[in-house]
Amino acid sequence: MSSYASYCQDYATECARRATLAGSMEVATYWRCLGFRWLRLAEQAQRTGGALGHASDAVETSSFEFSCLHLERETTHAKANADARNP
Repeated sequence: MSSYASYCQDYATECARRATLAGSMEVATYWRCLGFRWLRLAEQAQRTGGALGHASDAVETSSFEFSCLHLERETTHAKANADARNP
């Protein structure tokens, strides 16, 4: 594994740790999504030997980021519904 891939993997691990310590669902979701981005960078660095990715990787990342935004939106809605049920 390249040093850059290891660096990305380390940050992904740190994000996962912070997600478990988060005080709210929104913050935990943020850290999980950020950790997944670091994991994708680590995988890309492993595939390319640390070189920058190609345009197709950017498209994959965009759809992945959309998934994280969707997860954050669902988390926010779930929390709002729970708050509405428990005044």
